[in-house]
Amino acid sequence: AFELIQPYQYAGNPHLRNVAQIACVNLDTGQAFAFLNIIDQSLPIWHQILLHKTMVRSALPLPDFYSFLHSENASVIIFALNMIRLFSQKGSKEEIIQLVTHHDPVVRRNALRVVRDLDIYEAIPVVKQNFLGETLRVQVGMIQALSLDKSQETFEFYRNIWQDTPRRLQAEILKHVSPGLQAMLLKDMEPEQIEQK
Repeated sequence: AFELIQPYQYAGNPHLRNVAQIACVNLDTGQAFAFLNIIDQSLPIWHQILLHKTMVRSALPLPDFYSFLHSENASVIIFALNMIRLFSQKGSKEEIIQLVTHHDPVVRRNALRVVRDLDIYEAIPVVKQNFLGETLRVQVGMIQALSLDKSQETFEFYRNIWQDTPRRLQAEILKHVSPGLQAMLLKDMEPEQIEQK
């Protein structure tokens, strides 16, 4: 059956393509996710959710999702990152850390979620180094990833960026530090800034 369905995994019709991909995952031939190495179309979010549900429902042996992190298709990388995070799959930390600086901001945000949820402390220096100049949404993810590290160095990092940080990010920082450190950061603010909070 797999041989009959497999060609439809790459069909031009997205509905047919997605149904064929789910069917091949259900058949569990050991090649269920091979299509991720080939597809150049985007994997819609709803389809990624269906693939995840199929894996959970069928209790299939998981592929090594780290093997898909080098794909040229950003949606495949995002799917692989989400599966690594949801299934707490262990693998090369260096590959995740490299994706923190990927050219696609959505890939970067998802890599930061993996850093946070899988406790990849080795990424902390890269996160700090690339913080300035990032988009606001990625910076929020960076602050959440930095919440892993309660060191004095990370608190000093917060203090160094505090004055030039938008209020949205300041609020995110305050969520992830102790009450004592919150008081110290708020003390560094101008009185009018505190009134605006």
